[in-house]
Amino acid sequence: MALTRNFLLFCSLLPFFIVPSLSKTSFRPKALVLPVSKDASSLQYVALINQRTPLVPVKLTLDLGGQFQWVDCEEGYVSSSYKPVRCRSAQCELARSKSCVSECYASPRPGCNNNTCAVLPDNTVTRTGTSGEVGQDVVSIQSTDGSNPGRAVSVSKLIFACGGSLEGLASGVKGMAGFGRTKISLPSQFSAAFSFDRKFAICLTSSSSNAKGVVFFGDGPYVLLPGIDVSRSLIYSTPLILNPVSTASAYFTGEPSSDYFIGVKSIKINGKAVPLNRSLLSIDRIEGTGGNEDQYCDTIYSNGNINLQSCHGHFCQRASQGS
Repeated sequence: MALTRNFLLFCSLLPFFIVPSLSKTSFRPKALVLPVSKDASSLQYVALINQRTPLVPVKLTLDLGGQFQWVDCEEGYVSSSYKPVRCRSAQCELARSKSCVSECYASPRPGCNNNTCAVLPDNTVTRTGTSGEVGQDVVSIQSTDGSNPGRAVSVSKLIFACGGSLEGLASGVKGMAGFGRTKISLPSQFSAAFSFDRKFAICLTSSSSNAKGVVFFGDGPYVLLPGIDVSRSLIYSTPLILNPVSTASAYFTGEPSSDYFIGVKSIKINGKAVPLNRSLLSIDRIEGTGGNEDQYCDTIYSNGNINLQSCHGHFCQRASQGS
């Protein structure tokens, strides 16, 4: 995997939980790998995940803080292994659902079944929240030893949402892959299925050409160049903090944010402090506003409350001064 890109490692602090019958194979990989590409038009990072029976490649936009995987089931979602998640079931509780669809006024199909658990799929590109049925289906992904791809492995009952708005997503995309701080995000479900550490590492390319990025699920090594294990250089860590109020477009009352936040006291460029309102660096425990959020945006460590154009201006100014 000849890649030299920006690299991020996230370790989940979620309490341990068990999702029964997730793994479809007795082979237990220590890690999984998912190739990622950058869409030239939308500049979104997308990946192909094989889902359904028979398996179909599903193109998804990566959502670092997304609560779960969601797929638009309205057009041609056909699978013999799809199962709706029933109200008040263990899987419904894992999804933190507080809603139940008692009756769907159409022929039964993925996304339309009676007595099913419902969640709120969030399109974080257009900030659009909708309602969707919680379902389970087969997902296949490549295993890895950290250096080379291995055999494909399957999760027989991966929990996801049937629903969501595709507006603003890259061409051909059918949904979003959520990597957030929940029990049914992709990293959480993969770690539960194969009993490896709840962590994932992301290496992204800034190019929209044929260069590929990658996501590792599980422990290292993370070999991106022959003989170079970048996991050995991960000697520093930044604690994650929890925002008690959801930052999703639509959410249930009392739901915490699934986004990743870090504590920042100040911002300096070349030793010079950037002037900004420091109160915006702290999370309001009631409103959930403020703070510094890791996300895939042009301005990273921003949740819309801090204008990092200020930082950009100071950086350019210092660069032009040659200091």
